[in-house]
Amino acid sequence: LLFGHTHISIVNNDGRVLAVNPGSPSCPRGGRSPSFALLEIENGDVRAEIITIENLRRIYFEKTKKEKHTKILGI
Repeated sequence: LLFGHTHISIVNNDGRVLAVNPGSPSCPRGGRSPSFALLEIENGDVRAEIITIENLRRIYFEKTKKEKHTKILGI
């Protein structure tokens, strides 16, 4: 079940229903960080994860930093 409107991010799985609200990247509510949801469907398995913009920036920075070091070191 994918829903929105509240701008409050949540992933809840009770074993029968996976409920996902991605939150909002620009106007989050409930004291939460700006976010979106990553939904992965593979071989009948469904997984959802809330990604905050702050974590996305950190992941991108770490990846780019690693790539720069890799190019410098020739690895």
